[in-house]
Amino acid sequence: MTDLPATQHDAPLVAAKPSEAGDLLRLAIDKGVPVESLERLQAMYERAQDRAAAAAFNEAMSAFHADCPVIAKGREGKITTRSGGGYSYRYASLDEIAKTVRPILARHGLSYSWDSAFEGKALTVICTVRHVAGHSERSTFAVPTDNPSGMNDQQKQGSALTYARRYSLTSALGITTGEPDDDGAGASAAASGPLSNAQ
Repeated sequence: MTDLPATQHDAPLVAAKPSEAGDLLRLAIDKGVPVESLERLQAMYERAQDRAAAAAFNEAMSAFHADCPVIAKGREGKITTRSGGGYSYRYASLDEIAKTVRPILARHGLSYSWDSAFEGKALTVICTVRHVAGHSERSTFAVPTDNPSGMNDQQKQGSALTYARRYSLTSALGITTGEPDDDGAGASAAASGPLSNAQ
């Protein structure tokens, strides 16, 4: 470490790595540097820590994305329309998403949690993804809790909470869901028959 000359207490501070900035701060305290300069050194140290934590978070998320598969839409939902008709759709359940991503997140020092708030007939869910180095990022998803289904109010809120958690989590992690993989069976079946004019 180099000594800080007394005449350079107010010199412009250069960016430093967290460990270097911490060393400078300790050295400045030992040398009796004025409070204003100590505050500047502390701010520099905190900025360096924040940058290092954000870089570690980005590196961990990149590694997570490289390891995380497309999660299959293994569940079927049914919607009844007001006219009495209906339709169905496929989706990846929150349980399946969590079961897939949690061990991969843990390997890369990542975790997530939710906060939620009900306001009138709307629910807002915030998913926060955290890294062990201290950086975190959030994704917010809002959904109405009032719908024409036959559920009671508590069931509607529970359904909205699960829905909002699912979408806020996939958004926060930047992951995708897709149709179940049939190991190419559909393509093989199509290829085994004669081609139609449309094909």
